[in-house]
Amino acid sequence: MSFKSFVFTLGSVLLIVPTSLASSIERATILEVESRLSKQAAEGAEKFRKGDAWLAFRTLDDQPVSGVDVEIRQKTHDFLFGALLFGLVSHAGSEPYRVEAYKEEFKALFNMGVLPFYWEGYEPTAGMPQWPRQARVIEWALANRITLKGHPLVWTHPAGMPRWLYSLPVETTETLLSARVTSTVLGLVDKINMWDIVNEPVNTVSWRMAHAAPTENEGTRYKYIPIEEAAHWIAPYYRMAHLANPQSTLVLNDFYQVTKPEVRQRFLSLVQQLKADMVPIGALGIQAHDPLDAWLPPQEVVKTMDLLGSLGYPLQITEFTPQSAGKSIAGGWREGRWTEETQAEYAEQIYRLAFGHPAVEVINWWGFSDRDAWQPGGGLVTAEYQPKLVYRRLMQLIHQEWQTHLTARTDQEGRLQFRGFYGEYEILLKSPEGKLRGFTIHLSKKNGQDNRFTLTVGP
Repeated sequence: MSFKSFVFTLGSVLLIVPTSLASSIERATILEVESRLSKQAAEGAEKFRKGDAWLAFRTLDDQPVSGVDVEIRQKTHDFLFGALLFGLVSHAGSEPYRVEAYKEEFKALFNMGVLPFYWEGYEPTAGMPQWPRQARVIEWALANRITLKGHPLVWTHPAGMPRWLYSLPVETTETLLSARVTSTVLGLVDKINMWDIVNEPVNTVSWRMAHAAPTENEGTRYKYIPIEEAAHWIAPYYRMAHLANPQSTLVLNDFYQVTKPEVRQRFLSLVQQLKADMVPIGALGIQAHDPLDAWLPPQEVVKTMDLLGSLGYPLQITEFTPQSAGKSIAGGWREGRWTEETQAEYAEQIYRLAFGHPAVEVINWWGFSDRDAWQPGGGLVTAEYQPKLVYRRLMQLIHQEWQTHLTARTDQEGRLQFRGFYGEYEILLKSPEGKLRGFTIHLSKKNGQDNRFTLTVGP
């Protein structure tokens, strides 16, 4: 079938846009849409990811320290940039590959890591959970100030239902599931304070339906059920987790919200129902890799973030895995192949959109290396943990473009003001004699106009 089209070249990707598609995107071309959204994201990053800080330097006898140079260095981000730590978790009969190399590349880029709690793998034998396999990883992450998240505690996929459950009455399995949620969240208080509690509930069957069909064919688990039924069966597990750790962020995570309007509406309806029932949801998770191999239309990504953000919950891009294995780009927005160049370009686009949106607080790469990524070439580093182009691109974004480093001078009253990205800062004051004095401050969005710091300079 023939059709008229617009043809563009952007980077290394040939863009072929059918006239019908172009006319549906506000009569704009792909270049115009992406340029507009990129500008919008940059403005959002400046507005929502930065704040003003006021510093006052005083001596011990309360005199202003005037006319001295001050170096301001951001050390951490409040926004969470994460990836999977699955490659560091040992499994029965095997040890992780090149642990130290993995750790070095991971902590250089990210401040958040996700650990696996799939029930089938976590407790393959009843009564024998495999938490010791994660203990060293947890210890290392906390020592390196990496925020941890657990995924998932409740899931009706076969990976979330150990085989031994099916020999038990369903009521007994529900009791065991409740105990699993409570004991795991409670047992890891102050270590893991963020959890994907129920995974993919608008796309999967209920617990009782899954238990009634003991099969490892995951396709049988992916069926729509009424939203009221979904809300009814998942709500107790959020309440249990909240009682176990009231400070924990409890995430509701699902997929296809971006590309399937009916799923997006189901997810909206589920959240509205849970909110009306006062279920303690702490954040909403958007999986951004469905359909597989697709370059998601950026305007649909923004639309989804706007719609879900309007519900009043923080958002997390929980799963994102563009790959570089040479497959054809799907989805109809871009055409070409997934190479290291297109992987990096797409990743930068999504990271910019997420970082510039006021509702988003987390973006998580679903994988880390090509060795263990669930999609071929879906890692940020190679199978030997060498950084790929996408790793270097994200490093430039997170630790250069989105990080504040500057030098200023105090005024006659010993004061200075600066605007920077939210996070922890090292403040270095250099006296006329060349002596350095260091201070630490936290520029926080939560503080608002209270980001005012009086720093006392000793002798």
